[in-house]
Amino acid sequence: GLDSVLAELKPTKAQVNAANGRTLLQIAATKGHLFTVSTLLRLGAEPQIQPIKGTPLLFATLLLPISHDASLIQRKENIYRMLQKQTPN
Repeated sequence: GLDSVLAELKPTKAQVNAANGRTLLQIAATKGHLFTVSTLLRLGAEPQIQPIKGTPLLFATLLLPISHDASLIQRKENIYRMLQKQTPN
């Protein structure tokens, strides 16, 4: 998946945190892409960067579509915990 491609490309921290409204981390987290979030954090993604418009990342991570399955809930909970550890109080 995208996480493998990112790991191979080894983008700079600036590239990982570049935003066009939202960062790659914000997009991956809100969509529930656990391995991509993990890879982005290892590459230096900064969870404290706020989206230009929209909901703060930790809150947005827990939002679910009306139609979802149990695995999405579990992935999003895991992502939330990962991000919470990376976000200063």
